[in-house]
Amino acid sequence: MRRSAPLVTLLTTLAPWAAFGQIPLLGEEVRLQSKRPANISTDLMDPMGRTRVHVTTRGTFSIPDEVFSDQSRWTFNLQGFVRIKEGLAVQAALPFALFSPPAGDNQFLVGNIRLGTAFGFDIRLQPDNRDVRSARLRIGGGVDVYLPTASQPDGPNVFGEAIVGAIRQIHSFEPELFIDDAMFFRLRAHVQLSFDFLILETEVGLSPGYTTESSPDALFLVAWGARVSAKPTYLVDPYLEASSSFHVVGKTDPRLDLDLAGTIGRDYDTPVWLTAGLRLHFGLVDPAFFASFNLDDFGVLFGIDLAGAARELVRGRSDRDFLDDVPTRR
Repeated sequence: MRRSAPLVTLLTTLAPWAAFGQIPLLGEEVRLQSKRPANISTDLMDPMGRTRVHVTTRGTFSIPDEVFSDQSRWTFNLQGFVRIKEGLAVQAALPFALFSPPAGDNQFLVGNIRLGTAFGFDIRLQPDNRDVRSARLRIGGGVDVYLPTASQPDGPNVFGEAIVGAIRQIHSFEPELFIDDAMFFRLRAHVQLSFDFLILETEVGLSPGYTTESSPDALFLVAWGARVSAKPTYLVDPYLEASSSFHVVGKTDPRLDLDLAGTIGRDYDTPVWLTAGLRLHFGLVDPAFFASFNLDDFGVLFGIDLAGAARELVRGRSDRDFLDDVPTRR
């Protein structure tokens, strides 16, 4: 009983102060800040190199003449990012696709495996503002390699390339995932500007490559993406994205696109897709639901991104001057 008396006295003394909010229990402010969800995109890179995983599903029933048809296209992309240190991560992606025609057998495809790295740093634009959500400029880059693992459906080359091309159209920012018989090296540059709860970012990708046929041809693709997102709360992130890519080197006369050899008329241009989405945060899970609209040839696709990102421990910064602790002579 004697041992518990000091504890009872201490609790009795602290309880009124805690009830009136005079002291934070268990470092409440630091704990809440440490659970701050990361800003993550399904396609754009993270210049801070956070550890995260994505399982992204996209599907559309749209064809050039109909928004909702009997034909459907689906892609499934597994992505993993592992942080080596802050601002540096390695990553890999494994894509799959399913083509379901109005008649005939469904076609299941494997895409090109992606291996790469991402790096970056940030600059505090308001050094006098100690808030963790003060304005920041983040600059990042990355290097990706696409291994030529993409498969093609059985049948004539024209039939197979038409299916792969249809799948590629719904990955406007990264068509390299579904280009058969080719290898690419992608260089990425990313800029991100954040203001309190608003984040603006853009990214450009340059992809030199070559075909893996007996007589290889040089290829070069350019992709761009832009994103704006808001963080009104720690639980919900609405966002808007736009992206596309175009074929610079290796493209021939589009009138020859139906060459039976399948080697003439390569055209890897993708339409501009505008995406509206909502990302949620529950613990370590960050799912997103989105819909994309084809601005070139009207179409609609729907997607789910089952993602999870490691949280960063945000330590509170002291406003005290270090000279305050230096003893002085009185």
